[in-house]
Amino acid sequence: MIKEKEKESSKGSNSKRVKRVKIIRSDDVCVWDRGKIGISSSNLSAWLRQEGFYYDEGLYYKSDGNVLDVCDKRYIREYIEEELFKVRNKSGNVIREYSMHLAYFEDRITSYINDAKLQLLLNGLSGNMVRDNEYESYFAFSNGIVVVRRDSIEVKRYDEVLDSGRVLMRDKIIGREVRIVSKEEALSSDFADFCLRAMSDGKASGNSVGLSCLMSAMGYIMSGYKNPALAKMVFFSDCNNADGIANGRTGKSLCAKVALSQVRKLAVVDGKQFNTMDKFMLENVDESTDIVCLQDMRSNFNKETLYNAITGNFEIGKKYKAKEVIPFSRSPKLIADSNFGIKLSGNSDLARFVVIGFSHYWSKDNEPMYRYKKRFFDDWNDNEWDCFYSFMFYCVQEYMNKGLRSYRLDEIMAYSIYERFPYDLVNEVKEILMEKDNILETPHEPNDWWEDISYWRNDPFTKYAERTKTMRMLMNELGYVRYNKKKTLHFKDRKDSATTLYWFERNDRQIKKD
Repeated sequence: MIKEKEKESSKGSNSKRVKRVKIIRSDDVCVWDRGKIGISSSNLSAWLRQEGFYYDEGLYYKSDGNVLDVCDKRYIREYIEEELFKVRNKSGNVIREYSMHLAYFEDRITSYINDAKLQLLLNGLSGNMVRDNEYESYFAFSNGIVVVRRDSIEVKRYDEVLDSGRVLMRDKIIGREVRIVSKEEALSSDFADFCLRAMSDGKASGNSVGLSCLMSAMGYIMSGYKNPALAKMVFFSDCNNADGIANGRTGKSLCAKVALSQVRKLAVVDGKQFNTMDKFMLENVDESTDIVCLQDMRSNFNKETLYNAITGNFEIGKKYKAKEVIPFSRSPKLIADSNFGIKLSGNSDLARFVVIGFSHYWSKDNEPMYRYKKRFFDDWNDNEWDCFYSFMFYCVQEYMNKGLRSYRLDEIMAYSIYERFPYDLVNEVKEILMEKDNILETPHEPNDWWEDISYWRNDPFTKYAERTKTMRMLMNELGYVRYNKKKTLHFKDRKDSATTLYWFERNDRQIKKD
């Protein structure tokens, strides 16, 4: 019942004895003791390993050569039970249906199919999983594996990459053949042109920086390598949202969701309903998810609730299952899109978010279909797909060589002000600050300087206290700090009097204390 395989091993000139390595069959899992069927723990362990079962970092895998599938304890049990139909007893009779012996086995096998024992029985993958690193990213296709480095992009045979026992997840394989085109050809493709116009209002000049930043952002998201010191969330936002109206249709979702999902496994989460208090909000995310896209985020979402997901382990709550925790090194990267601006306040936000601003060149009245006369992804031929994939690989290269950069961050932060303050008031205050070279000195009049702003003069119904509060908040958004100071003022028509003066100074100015 047990097959044997000879293996010769030697070191230098000292040849060792020939070892007899047992090849365990499913027959050997079952042992007979006094007429009853039992389980051999050592044979079960050896047989499961030979059948290609692995345990590694909280997950079970089943291999088919060098390709892996994620499985669970139920699958392992069903696999064993299916094999038991082929088991022969010592008399050589084939067990073709469940019998008392098989039922007895089923009762006992449950004690072996649990995490504690399976983790002892199965060998780990020992780091042989093909994963991206700082210098290489891998993309598997039907005809080979694309290896992206800082200075090269090439398609390699599977046996060239999966050598020395390295393995690849099956769900990482894209069911297409791919051909790498030149960077010039990739950048002249329809999709590259779409991205170019999304960054620059379609102008012929001044758009290379925006395109480079967008490419670096998408390249960062596609790269599976995660550096704890540089972990960020990418945020696609509308620029020029001066009226505070969520118009959308600027190309954010097409880049953040549709394009990236053609290259990596992506899970979409409704940004409008996103609530970190809902423990099942991320239940469609699993251990094989590469990217989580928070689509159409609200303007007032709490950014701090995402801090842990960006820089720490990834926790997933699933109904009727125990909470899953994905280690940071293997957790998905985060990207979000919103029709509103995002306000980044403080170093904590700046350290965790990178913002890419999309122009309003694309809209519901100017969709890509009108310009390119075809639907993206649905109407493409093989060459257009090759250009698209090559463009995405060059995005990864852009990130590797230039790092992750924001685009129009200051502009987006400024425009987000219009969502909370009257448009005319903001513009008038900005004009005043420009006239004063952004310097507001201590006023020489007892009344507040903003009382002369035409917006307030045209709005006599707003109380003084409300005006003061609004101006203080607005000036703070513009980078000014309010100070109070008791000062004695001298007037010709009355005696000296002490009053409280309010003025603003830039955060970065040195305040004279006198």
